[in-house]
Amino acid sequence: KIRMTESVSGQYLETDLTYDSRTRRITFRIPDGFENAKVYRFEVVNIPRQVNVIDQNIQRISKELNINDAGGTATLTTKILDGEMDLHEAKAIYSTRFRTSRYNTFVDKMKHVNLSPPVRLSVATNAFQLATVLTGDESFEESEVSGSPAFGQLIRAEAILEGNTWFETRVYPLVYDGYPLLGWMTINRRNPDVLGVPPVKDVYLTERASGAQAWGDPEHPVITPFRGQSLVYNLGQSVASDHSDIQRHAVNYVADHPAQLNARLEALVLQPMPYIRYGRYRIRINYVVPGIDKISSFYETEIFNRIPDNE
Repeated sequence: KIRMTESVSGQYLETDLTYDSRTRRITFRIPDGFENAKVYRFEVVNIPRQVNVIDQNIQRISKELNINDAGGTATLTTKILDGEMDLHEAKAIYSTRFRTSRYNTFVDKMKHVNLSPPVRLSVATNAFQLATVLTGDESFEESEVSGSPAFGQLIRAEAILEGNTWFETRVYPLVYDGYPLLGWMTINRRNPDVLGVPPVKDVYLTERASGAQAWGDPEHPVITPFRGQSLVYNLGQSVASDHSDIQRHAVNYVADHPAQLNARLEALVLQPMPYIRYGRYRIRINYVVPGIDKISSFYETEIFNRIPDNE
C-alpha cells in the first residue's frame, strides 16, 4: 500500500496501488484527508497478507489463591509463551517526504498569485519579450519550475493565440500561413517538437531568485512567498527566429525561380518581423502529472502590453 504519515501527529492515510512490471510504474489514487501546509512522509509499505494472532501461542495457567481467613478465594491467571512468537510488521520499501500547499487546488493557489504590469525587453531586432513579476504568499518549488533528470517541469505555460491580434493579423499571415510553404520551407534553428509550430510553448517561469525552498522544522514548515520569480512571454523571440528561417528559404527560392514570385513570397522577402504590439496576451498555465505528462489542472490568465505602437 501507499502510506502517507503526517510528521507531527503520526496520523496516516493509506491507499491501494497497482504495479506494472513492464513499465516499472506504480499507480495509485491520492486519498482525501490531507491537512494544508503540513509535511508528510510518503512510503510504499509491504504489509503481510497473514498475521498470526499472538494469543494462539499462549498457554494460560490458573492458580487458586486464599485471600483471607474467612475463606474468600481469588483466581490468578498467568500466561507463558508456548513456542516461538512471530510478529509480522509492515515494512517500508521506499520513503520520501512532501509538503502540502496552503491551498486545496492549483487553481485556488493561482487565484492568489498576482502579476505585475509586464515590461517589454528587447532580445533582438524587432524581437521582444514580455516579462511580469509574480507575487503571492506561496511560491512554486524548484521541481515544479525546473523539473528533474527523471521528468520535466510540473508547471508548464503556453500561449493562447485565439483572439491574439498581434498573432492573428500580423504573424500568422506572414510566417505560418500554409506552413510548410511549398511543402518544404521549414524552420531550422530550433526543434519544432519542443515549442510547437507556432511556438506556443515559449512561455516559461524563471527559477526562484533565492534558490531551492527549505522546509525547516516539520512542526512549522517554511512556506516562502514569491521572491523575484517571473513569467516570461517569449514568443516574440521564437517567432522572429522562425520568420528569419522561412524568409531565407523564400529569398533563395525567388532568386532561383523569379517567375514564381507571388504576393505571398514577396511579403516574406520584403516585410520585416512583426514585433509584439500593444494589447493583451493570454496564457494558460498547466499542472502536469510527472512521469505520464498528463495535465491534471490548468489556469488561464493574461498580461497586457501597454507600450503603444510607433506605427
